[in-house]
Amino acid sequence: MAGVTCRAAWVQYQSLETGWSWDLAYYNQWFWALCFGDETISVRPIASYATEGPSVWKMNYLSPLRFMIVPLYKLRPDPTTLLYLDIIVFWLLIPASAKLVNDESGSLSATVSALLLVPLTPLLRPLAINDFREMQMALPFAILAVNGWRERHRGWAITGILGLLCCRQEWAFVVATLAIIPARKPESIDKTQIWRSAVVMTGLIWFCGGFMIYLRQTAGKMAPQHFMDQFGGGRPTLVETLKTTWDFLWIGLSAWAVLALMAPRIALTALPWVWTLASGKWAIRFVGTEQWHHARYCVPFVALGLAAGLVGWSRLWNKLEIRFGHRLRTLCMSLLWLVMFIFLVAGQWNMTTLMKGIPSRVPDQDVIPLWAEIAKVKPDDGVIAAYELTAPLSSRRLLYSYVMDVNKPKGWPHQIPETIQNLFLNKNLQPSEVWTGQGFERVWSGTGYDVWRRVSKPL
Repeated sequence: MAGVTCRAAWVQYQSLETGWSWDLAYYNQWFWALCFGDETISVRPIASYATEGPSVWKMNYLSPLRFMIVPLYKLRPDPTTLLYLDIIVFWLLIPASAKLVNDESGSLSATVSALLLVPLTPLLRPLAINDFREMQMALPFAILAVNGWRERHRGWAITGILGLLCCRQEWAFVVATLAIIPARKPESIDKTQIWRSAVVMTGLIWFCGGFMIYLRQTAGKMAPQHFMDQFGGGRPTLVETLKTTWDFLWIGLSAWAVLALMAPRIALTALPWVWTLASGKWAIRFVGTEQWHHARYCVPFVALGLAAGLVGWSRLWNKLEIRFGHRLRTLCMSLLWLVMFIFLVAGQWNMTTLMKGIPSRVPDQDVIPLWAEIAKVKPDDGVIAAYELTAPLSSRRLLYSYVMDVNKPKGWPHQIPETIQNLFLNKNLQPSEVWTGQGFERVWSGTGYDVWRRVSKPL
């Protein structure tokens, strides 16, 4: 799965059709500036509560995982390195799922049959090729955390929880809600309370004592308040929210949503995440639009919902064994497997149909010439580019775009700084005199874009 997905991500990147090129440009420039630059970035993502940079140490969220990647990035400094690392870690969800089912069922047959269905989970398709996102890389750690928690195995639980806390601060709430999930075997109330207190305190300390303090120090005293304010505001009606929730569960998880009912307390931990999404943050139909890259916000409920489905599969396997015996159990689970396979394949078909609606950003005939022009840009050159072209240009000290004010260089468009030598612009963005008067010469013109290079000082 990792190999196939890496190939798909490479084709997507070479076609200049990544999920959201500006985000990938940010991550790559962040790593490049930290490893080879002056520790400042010009690609600055915007949030309602803070704007990243210009120092690499000022981030909108807490993600220690990023620093663990630095040694690997130094060996191969390129945006595709980040894409491949994301995919490899993402598909560790398969061995993580194998361990969960094997520990829950004690059956190799149950494990293998469940694993054949896991990659068919519909929402895994857009998540797997959605650029580099720390949030997505947490998926296998979430399943490991559930497994270690249920088994009361300190090693696996700590591994899963630390992995989650390294992948953005939102996962601290997932860690805290592990307290809702029961242990797999009966235990004393004292042991239960110790484990529950540990995860609740760990989650709250990481979020309140870690992320909130960090945000206050780097983005200002009011930044934590602004962060919490984004969860307020208007909401759709209850009927609309329920409909969107159903879409997330049935189209996104498909048959796993039904099996999750066999493990209701695990499924309960996923409910707040899908409800928050359905309350106006995103909708499954957006998979077929330019906003499809926001699918990353589905990861918490996908991880917990899939974990609940796998535990439900294991419980059903064991219950049928006890009630009907080996042969009848095998027949029943085979029929269930076939039904799940049909529904999951139908979900994959729905997801593929939705993703066909994603609009193409760069005309095919422009791709090869644009790559040729990108290769001519030196690492120290300043660049202004359309959003969709920024990722391949992000291994440069200065990179700007021109849609939102915070991403524009000072003086845009009539007094562009002399540090900018290259313009990769949408065609006919401004009259050509605006660029020629500042010393730029058009070196290439395509169907959708023009490339300008500065050959003299501004008039």
